[in-house]
Amino acid sequence: MILFAVLSTAMITTTHGQLLSLARFYMISMLNRHQASWTSETLSPEYDHSITLLAAGDIAQCKVPRIGSTLANLGYSLGMDKPLPPRTDAANQTANLASLYPSATVLALGDLAYPDGSPADFERCYDSAWGSLKSRTLPTPGNHEYGSPGGYGYLSYWGSTAGLERNNYYAKSLDNWLLLSLNSEIPGSTDSTQGVWLEQQLEKTEANCILAFFHRPAYSSNSRGDDQNAVDLFSILYRHGVSLVLNGHNHLYERTATIDAEGNVDTASGIRTIIVGTGGAKLDDVHSSASYSVRLITHENGLLKLHLARNSYRWDFISSSTRKVLDSGQANCNATH
Repeated sequence: MILFAVLSTAMITTTHGQLLSLARFYMISMLNRHQASWTSETLSPEYDHSITLLAAGDIAQCKVPRIGSTLANLGYSLGMDKPLPPRTDAANQTANLASLYPSATVLALGDLAYPDGSPADFERCYDSAWGSLKSRTLPTPGNHEYGSPGGYGYLSYWGSTAGLERNNYYAKSLDNWLLLSLNSEIPGSTDSTQGVWLEQQLEKTEANCILAFFHRPAYSSNSRGDDQNAVDLFSILYRHGVSLVLNGHNHLYERTATIDAEGNVDTASGIRTIIVGTGGAKLDDVHSSASYSVRLITHENGLLKLHLARNSYRWDFISSSTRKVLDSGQANCNATH
Protein backbone atom coordinates (compact mmCIF):
# COMPACT_ATOMS: atom_id res chain seq x y z
CA MET A 1 0.00 0.00 0.00
CA ILE A 2 2.82 2.40 0.80
CA LEU A 3 4.53 1.67 -2.51
CA PHE A 4 1.20 2.19 -4.37
CA ALA A 5 0.66 5.57 -2.71
CA VAL A 6 4.18 6.70 -3.49
CA LEU A 7 3.87 5.66 -7.11
CA SER A 8 0.41 7.24 -7.52
CA THR A 9 1.68 10.58 -6.28
CA ALA A 10 4.78 10.34 -8.41
CA MET A 11 2.75 9.75 -11.62
CA ILE A 12 1.38 13.28 -11.43
CA THR A 13 4.78 14.92 -11.86
CA THR A 14 7.11 12.33 -13.43
CA THR A 15 7.67 10.72 -16.80
CA HIS A 16 7.51 6.94 -17.30
CA GLY A 17 11.29 6.60 -17.04
CA GLN A 18 11.44 8.70 -13.88
CA LEU A 19 8.63 6.61 -12.39
CA LEU A 20 10.57 3.39 -12.93
CA SER A 21 13.65 4.95 -11.34
CA LEU A 22 11.62 6.06 -8.35
CA ALA A 23 10.16 2.57 -7.88
CA ARG A 24 13.60 0.98 -8.16
CA PHE A 25 15.03 3.42 -5.61
CA TYR A 26 12.22 2.65 -3.16
CA MET A 27 12.63 -1.11 -3.41
CA ILE A 28 16.40 -0.94 -3.00
CA SER A 29 15.99 1.29 0.05
CA MET A 30 13.57 -1.16 1.67
CA LEU A 31 15.89 -4.12 0.98
CA ASN A 32 18.89 -2.30 2.43
CA ARG A 33 16.86 -1.37 5.48
CA HIS A 34 16.14 -5.03 6.25
CA GLN A 35 19.32 -6.57 4.90
CA ALA A 36 20.78 -7.38 8.31
CA SER A 37 17.76 -9.52 9.17
CA TRP A 38 17.37 -11.56 6.02
CA THR A 39 21.04 -12.05 5.18
CA SER A 40 21.50 -14.53 8.03
CA GLU A 41 18.72 -16.74 6.68
CA THR A 42 20.02 -16.84 3.10
CA LEU A 43 21.91 -20.11 3.40
CA SER A 44 23.48 -22.24 0.71
CA PRO A 45 22.02 -25.76 0.15
CA GLU A 46 24.70 -27.41 2.28
CA TYR A 47 23.04 -25.87 5.37
CA ASP A 48 19.53 -27.16 4.61
CA HIS A 49 19.89 -29.92 7.23
CA SER A 50 22.49 -28.27 9.45
CA ILE A 51 22.57 -28.19 13.26
CA THR A 52 21.75 -24.82 14.81
CA LEU A 53 23.54 -23.63 17.94
CA LEU A 54 23.19 -20.44 19.96
CA ALA A 55 26.01 -19.29 22.23
CA ALA A 56 26.81 -16.59 24.79
CA GLY A 57 28.44 -16.28 28.17
CA ASP A 58 28.56 -13.73 31.02
CA ILE A 59 24.83 -13.68 31.44
CA ALA A 60 22.82 -12.96 34.60
CA GLN A 61 24.26 -10.15 36.71
CA CYS A 62 22.32 -9.63 39.93
CA LYS A 63 22.71 -6.25 41.54
CA VAL A 64 23.43 -7.68 44.97
CA PRO A 65 26.38 -6.59 47.17
CA ARG A 66 28.55 -9.28 48.68
CA ILE A 67 26.85 -9.09 52.07
CA GLY A 68 23.47 -9.40 50.33
CA SER A 69 24.67 -12.47 48.45
CA THR A 70 25.85 -14.05 51.70
CA LEU A 71 22.51 -13.45 53.39
CA ALA A 72 20.63 -14.75 50.36
CA ASN A 73 22.62 -17.98 50.42
CA LEU A 74 21.98 -18.38 54.13
CA GLY A 75 18.27 -17.95 53.48
CA TYR A 76 18.42 -20.42 50.62
CA SER A 77 20.14 -23.01 52.81
CA LEU A 78 17.46 -22.56 55.50
CA GLY A 79 14.65 -22.89 52.99
CA MET A 80 13.47 -19.29 53.46
CA ASP A 81 11.63 -17.39 50.72
CA LYS A 82 13.74 -14.82 48.94
CA PRO A 83 12.62 -11.68 47.07
CA LEU A 84 13.82 -11.45 43.49
CA PRO A 85 16.64 -8.88 43.32
CA PRO A 86 16.87 -6.33 40.52
CA ARG A 87 19.03 -7.39 37.60
CA THR A 88 19.91 -6.13 34.18
CA ASP A 89 17.32 -6.44 31.41
CA ALA A 90 20.06 -7.52 28.98
CA ALA A 91 19.89 -11.17 30.11
CA ASN A 92 16.15 -11.15 29.44
CA GLN A 93 16.78 -9.73 25.98
CA THR A 94 19.21 -12.48 25.02
CA ALA A 95 16.84 -15.12 26.40
CA ASN A 96 14.01 -13.65 24.32
CA LEU A 97 16.23 -13.77 21.25
CA ALA A 98 17.04 -17.43 21.94
CA SER A 99 13.33 -18.19 22.18
CA LEU A 100 12.99 -17.33 18.49
CA TYR A 101 15.01 -20.48 17.71
CA PRO A 102 13.27 -23.17 19.81
CA SER A 103 15.05 -26.10 18.14
CA ALA A 104 18.58 -24.71 18.63
CA THR A 105 20.98 -26.13 21.21
CA VAL A 106 22.27 -23.40 23.54
CA LEU A 107 25.89 -23.16 24.68
CA ALA A 108 26.27 -21.20 27.93
CA LEU A 109 29.89 -20.02 28.02
CA GLY A 110 30.47 -19.46 31.73
CA ASP A 111 29.95 -16.70 34.30
CA LEU A 112 26.28 -17.56 34.16
CA ALA A 113 25.20 -16.25 37.58
CA TYR A 114 26.87 -13.26 39.20
CA PRO A 115 28.29 -12.42 41.63
CA ASP A 116 29.39 -15.82 43.01
CA GLY A 117 27.66 -18.59 41.06
CA SER A 118 25.98 -19.61 44.30
CA PRO A 119 22.75 -21.64 44.49
CA ALA A 120 20.87 -18.44 45.26
CA ASP A 121 22.51 -16.63 42.36
CA PHE A 122 21.50 -19.42 39.97
CA GLU A 123 17.93 -19.57 41.26
CA ARG A 124 17.22 -15.86 41.61
CA CYS A 125 19.34 -14.50 38.80
CA TYR A 126 20.16 -17.03 36.07
CA ASP A 127 17.07 -19.24 36.24
CA SER A 128 14.67 -16.32 36.22
CA ALA A 129 16.22 -15.07 32.96
CA TRP A 130 17.55 -18.12 31.09
CA GLY A 131 15.77 -20.92 32.96
CA SER A 132 13.36 -21.54 30.08
CA LEU A 133 16.40 -22.59 27.98
CA LYS A 134 17.78 -25.05 30.55
CA SER A 135 16.55 -28.27 28.93
CA ARG A 136 18.44 -27.50 25.71
CA THR A 137 21.54 -25.87 27.21
CA LEU A 138 25.07 -27.26 27.31
CA PRO A 139 26.97 -25.26 29.98
CA THR A 140 30.58 -24.63 30.84
CA PRO A 141 31.77 -22.97 34.08
CA GLY A 142 33.46 -19.59 34.44
CA ASN A 143 35.51 -17.91 37.14
CA HIS A 144 32.44 -16.49 38.88
CA GLU A 145 31.04 -20.00 39.28
CA TYR A 146 34.08 -20.67 41.44
CA GLY A 147 33.15 -17.79 43.72
CA SER A 148 31.41 -20.66 45.51
CA PRO A 149 33.83 -23.38 46.73
CA GLY A 150 34.30 -26.04 44.07
CA GLY A 151 31.63 -24.43 41.93
CA TYR A 152 28.94 -26.10 44.05
CA GLY A 153 26.17 -23.74 42.91
CA TYR A 154 26.90 -24.58 39.28
CA LEU A 155 27.01 -28.32 40.04
CA SER A 156 23.82 -28.13 42.06
CA TYR A 157 21.96 -26.35 39.26
CA TRP A 158 23.17 -28.44 36.32
CA GLY A 159 23.57 -31.85 37.95
CA SER A 160 24.71 -34.57 35.53
CA THR A 161 24.69 -32.07 32.65
CA ALA A 162 27.94 -30.71 34.13
CA GLY A 163 29.73 -33.88 33.02
CA LEU A 164 30.52 -37.40 34.14
CA GLU A 165 31.31 -37.52 37.84
CA ARG A 166 30.36 -33.83 37.88
CA ASN A 167 33.87 -32.87 36.77
CA ASN A 168 32.73 -29.82 34.76
CA TYR A 169 33.99 -31.02 31.37
CA TYR A 170 32.38 -33.41 28.90
CA ALA A 171 31.99 -34.35 25.24
CA LYS A 172 28.85 -34.44 23.10
CA SER A 173 28.39 -35.73 19.56
CA LEU A 174 25.98 -33.99 17.18
CA ASP A 175 25.86 -35.74 13.81
CA ASN A 176 29.30 -35.21 12.23
CA TRP A 177 30.46 -32.77 14.92
CA LEU A 178 32.17 -33.36 18.26
CA LEU A 179 31.43 -30.70 20.88
CA LEU A 180 33.79 -30.38 23.84
CA SER A 181 32.80 -28.43 26.95
CA LEU A 182 36.05 -27.73 28.82
CA ASN A 183 36.91 -26.09 32.13
CA SER A 184 39.34 -23.18 31.97
CA GLU A 185 39.27 -22.80 35.78
CA ILE A 186 41.30 -25.97 36.35
CA PRO A 187 44.58 -27.20 34.81
CA GLY A 188 44.44 -28.14 31.13
CA SER A 189 48.05 -29.13 30.44
CA THR A 190 48.91 -32.47 28.82
CA ASP A 191 49.77 -34.04 32.22
CA SER A 192 46.60 -32.83 33.97
CA THR A 193 43.51 -34.99 34.45
CA GLN A 194 41.53 -32.79 32.09
CA GLY A 195 44.34 -32.68 29.54
CA VAL A 196 44.69 -36.48 29.49
CA TRP A 197 40.93 -36.87 29.06
CA LEU A 198 40.90 -34.28 26.25
CA GLU A 199 43.71 -36.03 24.37
CA GLN A 200 41.77 -39.30 24.59
CA GLN A 201 38.60 -37.72 23.24
CA LEU A 202 40.42 -36.15 20.32
CA GLU A 203 42.37 -39.28 19.44
CA LYS A 204 39.34 -41.58 19.31
CA THR A 205 36.81 -39.30 17.61
CA GLU A 206 35.65 -39.98 14.08
CA ALA A 207 33.89 -36.63 13.77
CA ASN A 208 34.46 -34.56 10.63
CA CYS A 209 34.53 -31.31 12.62
CA ILE A 210 35.30 -30.36 16.21
CA LEU A 211 34.09 -27.38 18.26
CA ALA A 212 35.35 -26.68 21.79
CA PHE A 213 33.89 -24.16 24.23
CA PHE A 214 35.24 -22.93 27.55
CA HIS A 215 35.07 -19.67 29.48
CA ARG A 216 38.46 -17.94 29.34
CA PRO A 217 39.92 -17.22 25.90
CA ALA A 218 43.51 -18.18 25.18
CA TYR A 219 43.84 -15.11 22.94
CA SER A 220 41.83 -11.91 22.89
CA SER A 221 42.25 -8.17 22.43
CA ASN A 222 41.19 -7.79 26.06
CA SER A 223 43.74 -10.15 27.61
CA ARG A 224 43.66 -10.29 31.41
CA GLY A 225 46.91 -12.21 31.83
CA ASP A 226 45.42 -15.09 33.82
CA ASP A 227 44.58 -17.53 31.07
CA GLN A 228 47.32 -20.21 31.19
CA ASN A 229 44.78 -23.01 31.59
CA ALA A 230 43.05 -21.77 28.44
CA VAL A 231 46.35 -21.56 26.54
CA ASP A 232 47.18 -25.15 27.54
CA LEU A 233 43.78 -26.38 26.35
CA PHE A 234 44.10 -24.40 23.12
CA SER A 235 47.49 -25.99 22.42
CA ILE A 236 46.03 -29.51 22.65
CA LEU A 237 43.07 -28.53 20.48
CA TYR A 238 45.34 -27.04 17.82
CA ARG A 239 47.47 -30.20 17.56
CA HIS A 240 44.33 -32.23 16.83
CA GLY A 241 42.89 -30.06 14.08
CA VAL A 242 40.00 -28.46 15.98
CA SER A 243 38.14 -25.98 13.79
CA LEU A 244 36.36 -23.62 16.17
CA VAL A 245 36.67 -22.45 19.79
CA LEU A 246 34.03 -20.38 21.61
CA ASN A 247 34.75 -18.39 24.78
CA GLY A 248 33.26 -15.78 27.08
CA HIS A 249 34.99 -13.97 29.98
CA ASN A 250 35.60 -10.75 28.07
CA HIS A 251 32.32 -8.87 27.87
CA LEU A 252 32.37 -8.21 24.15
CA TYR A 253 32.16 -9.96 20.78
CA GLU A 254 35.39 -10.78 19.01
CA ARG A 255 36.24 -13.06 16.09
CA THR A 256 39.87 -13.88 15.41
CA ALA A 257 41.63 -15.08 12.31
CA THR A 258 42.52 -18.78 12.31
CA ILE A 259 45.49 -18.95 14.69
CA ASP A 260 48.01 -21.47 15.98
CA ALA A 261 48.87 -22.40 19.57
CA GLU A 262 50.99 -19.26 20.00
CA GLY A 263 48.38 -16.88 18.62
CA ASN A 264 49.99 -16.50 15.19
CA VAL A 265 47.79 -16.42 12.11
CA ASP A 266 47.67 -19.85 10.46
CA THR A 267 45.50 -19.92 7.37
CA ALA A 268 46.16 -23.62 6.71
CA SER A 269 45.15 -25.34 9.96
CA GLY A 270 44.56 -22.66 12.59
CA ILE A 271 41.62 -22.42 15.00
CA ARG A 272 39.06 -19.67 14.63
CA THR A 273 38.14 -18.24 18.05
CA ILE A 274 34.88 -16.40 18.67
CA ILE A 275 34.42 -14.66 22.02
CA VAL A 276 30.78 -14.06 22.95
CA GLY A 277 30.74 -12.55 26.43
CA THR A 278 27.55 -10.71 25.54
CA GLY A 279 24.81 -12.64 27.32
CA GLY A 280 23.71 -9.87 29.68
CA ALA A 281 26.51 -8.75 32.02
CA LYS A 282 27.93 -5.22 31.92
CA LEU A 283 29.94 -4.84 28.71
CA ASP A 284 33.67 -4.09 28.42
CA ASP A 285 35.14 -0.95 26.88
CA VAL A 286 38.04 -1.89 24.56
CA HIS A 287 39.76 0.69 22.36
CA SER A 288 42.26 -1.36 20.36
CA SER A 289 42.37 -4.82 18.81
CA ALA A 290 45.09 -7.46 18.63
CA SER A 291 46.84 -8.23 15.34
CA TYR A 292 44.95 -11.50 14.97
CA SER A 293 41.55 -9.90 15.62
CA VAL A 294 39.25 -9.71 12.59
CA ARG A 295 36.01 -8.35 14.09
CA LEU A 296 35.62 -6.61 17.44
CA ILE A 297 32.21 -5.38 18.64
CA THR A 298 31.76 -3.67 21.98
CA HIS A 299 28.65 -2.35 23.74
CA GLU A 300 26.31 -4.85 22.07
CA ASN A 301 24.59 -7.71 23.86
CA GLY A 302 23.61 -10.60 21.65
CA LEU A 303 23.93 -14.24 20.65
CA LEU A 304 26.16 -16.12 18.26
CA LYS A 305 24.12 -18.34 15.96
CA LEU A 306 25.97 -21.22 14.33
CA HIS A 307 24.89 -23.53 11.53
CA LEU A 308 26.97 -26.71 11.57
CA ALA A 309 27.01 -28.59 8.27
CA ARG A 310 28.82 -31.82 7.42
CA ASN A 311 32.20 -30.25 6.63
CA SER A 312 31.65 -26.55 7.23
CA TYR A 313 30.01 -24.00 9.50
CA ARG A 314 28.40 -20.58 9.29
CA TRP A 315 28.22 -17.91 11.98
CA ASP A 316 26.01 -14.88 12.66
CA PHE A 317 26.31 -12.55 15.64
CA ILE A 318 22.85 -11.12 16.32
CA SER A 319 22.17 -8.06 18.46
CA SER A 320 19.55 -8.83 21.11
CA SER A 321 18.25 -5.25 21.10
CA THR A 322 17.94 -4.60 17.36
CA ARG A 323 17.85 -8.24 16.10
CA LYS A 324 20.31 -7.21 13.39
CA VAL A 325 23.21 -9.39 12.24
CA LEU A 326 26.44 -7.56 13.10
CA ASP A 327 28.95 -10.15 11.91
CA SER A 328 28.61 -13.20 9.68
CA GLY A 329 30.54 -15.61 7.51
CA GLN A 330 31.25 -19.26 6.82
CA ALA A 331 34.26 -21.55 6.60
CA ASN A 332 35.27 -25.15 6.02
CA CYS A 333 36.36 -27.38 8.88
CA ASN A 334 39.96 -28.40 9.45
CA ALA A 335 40.95 -31.96 8.66
CA THR A 336 40.84 -33.98 11.90
CA HIS A 337 42.40 -37.22 10.61
